[in-house]
Amino acid sequence: MILGSCLCGQVKYQLDGRIYMINNCHCSMCRKVHGSAFGSFLHADTDGFQWICGVDLVTTYKAPQQDDRCFCSNCGSSVPVIEKEDNNVIIPAGTLDTDPGIKPRAHIFIGSKAPWYEISDSLPQFEEFAPEEWIQGLLEKG
Repeated sequence: MILGSCLCGQVKYQLDGRIYMINNCHCSMCRKVHGSAFGSFLHADTDGFQWICGVDLVTTYKAPQQDDRCFCSNCGSSVPVIEKEDNNVIIPAGTLDTDPGIKPRAHIFIGSKAPWYEISDSLPQFEEFAPEEWIQGLLEKG
């Protein structure tokens, strides 16, 4: 079981289900939300996700033509976003309190990465989101 929380600890969650991957997203929105060169996100099935406490503090920012962003209304920390239509939960990896047992698998949206940041690892890099075939291959390997 994986546990996570926001900065103030009032929003807590747990995950006990299938994890797809962790990616490092370099899009401008992720950079702004995280105040960093990129945001790291764990993707998993919503079936194994559960809020432990503080769900009433979770606020959603609906960006025009972008993914929703959720945050704790008390401390401002990014918190998981549940995509019900895709049965997917997107968890900001910085909120993980326990080791998920996997490492980042790719850099995505490098076409809009910060010009001052140089990617120096050997992970696959994609101009936009990783292609569906690549994700399927990753899931089949486990």
